[in-house]
Amino acid sequence: SLTVASSSVDANGTNDTATGGALTMPVSGGTLSVGIATTSGDTAATEGEAYSVAYSTTIGGATVGLGYTGYDANNNTSSKTDVTISQSIGGGASIFAEYRNLTGAGVAAEGNSTSESSVAVGTSVSF
Repeated sequence: SLTVASSSVDANGTNDTATGGALTMPVSGGTLSVGIATTSGDTAATEGEAYSVAYSTTIGGATVGLGYTGYDANNNTSSKTDVTISQSIGGGASIFAEYRNLTGAGVAAEGNSTSESSVAVGTSVSF
């Protein structure tokens, strides 16, 4: 599926435009999603672009997801990488593991670290 959209605004002589698109399609037994968004115009603080790529599939009964997003807004460049794995263990319960890494100037306030990582492992139960 393909979605493309654009919008423009003229607020008291200040012109700004936002454009974006997303594509989702089956690839190699999974689903690939690609997206991009851009903003431009007279408001320099909101100019930039973001793009992302994600792939999800099932391997041996476990759901696996990989994702990457890159940002460049107002001269702050950042990226995010995600890896998720989830396995049903029956009875509405599942176990999961997640990893996320954030890097770049947009991650933290000025003077703080520009790289952060987190790992989560746990169990979820649905009723």
